[in-house]
Amino acid sequence: MSKQDYSYIGFGRVFAKEVGGSKNWEVGNCSILNLNATEEEKTLKNYKNGQGDANSATRVESVAFSMTMHDVEQDNLEMMLYGTKSTVAAGSVTDESITSALDGLSRTAQINISSVVVTSSPAGTTYTEGTDYEVTAAGIKALSGGTIPDATALLISYSYSQAEVVEGLTGSAKEYELTFVGLNDAQNGKATVVDMYLVKPSVFSELALIGEDYAAPAVTGKLTADSSKVGAGISQYFKYAYVE
Repeated sequence: MSKQDYSYIGFGRVFAKEVGGSKNWEVGNCSILNLNATEEEKTLKNYKNGQGDANSATRVESVAFSMTMHDVEQDNLEMMLYGTKSTVAAGSVTDESITSALDGLSRTAQINISSVVVTSSPAGTTYTEGTDYEVTAAGIKALSGGTIPDATALLISYSYSQAEVVEGLTGSAKEYELTFVGLNDAQNGKATVVDMYLVKPSVFSELALIGEDYAAPAVTGKLTADSSKVGAGISQYFKYAYVE
């Protein structure tokens, strides 16, 4: 009788929830999701004849977690940047004070601005887009061939889009519950579900802002013990379930 094949090729979806929080969100497209256990070994040498060990003992030292994401969105950024998220509603601004920077950026309070009107301060002279200044997603650039002097007070009015904001490094590590809702492509898509009870991500090691390839921010961290999981044969770290 041949042995049943249990080979595995994993795909699937990852869901996350901050411990104590209310929102459960889908992390999105992930190309890597790994758990790695580190083992500590203690050995007693055989001092009778100097050959080999008389005994050895091992224990799990830690369980590391790693995930590579491809959806750079607010909840994921908050998790990896130890940040605080907020939403800025769309709106408009009238006569915001800025200072010109010739061939540099004069930053506005909001982003993705449109319907821009730039005047002198106090108002009197209205400047021309494309001749005196260039509009960017973060403000205006005074053009050297235009009539706006450098380091001059200006007033700017504009409309702006809704924006999702993450203030980076405003907090410390949080703990999350993660669930992998997977399928085994080597077994005709049979279900594999892994619950990770307490995942504590480390702060980001790299946040790619310019590149030719799709961004792939990596989150690493550790699984810590969930003391609420009790009972014989009950793990405090994770549970792996699959369909044969």
